[in-house]
Amino acid sequence: MGTHGFQLNTTIQSAFWRYVPSSPTGRVVMVAMIGIQYIEASTDYHKVWIYYALGNWATTPSPLILEGEVAQAFMADIGQLWIF
Repeated sequence: MGTHGFQLNTTIQSAFWRYVPSSPTGRVVMVAMIGIQYIEASTDYHKVWIYYALGNWATTPSPLILEGEVAQAFMADIGQLWIF
């Protein structure tokens, strides 16, 4: 699996989450955390739907969809935010 996590030294209001694949032919994924309205995920976290509030960040109600390793990494990092 590639490397992933939140950018360093930021608050959630200005943060990006990033995924850098281990494969040189894979795509780097950046998710803007600001404006997220809600997140849905399959029970195995292999598919994630990220919905943004309409406005400057999103001009359509269509969600951002993450699949596979990227989706699992995103949900693992999001889960870390709520561990006490």
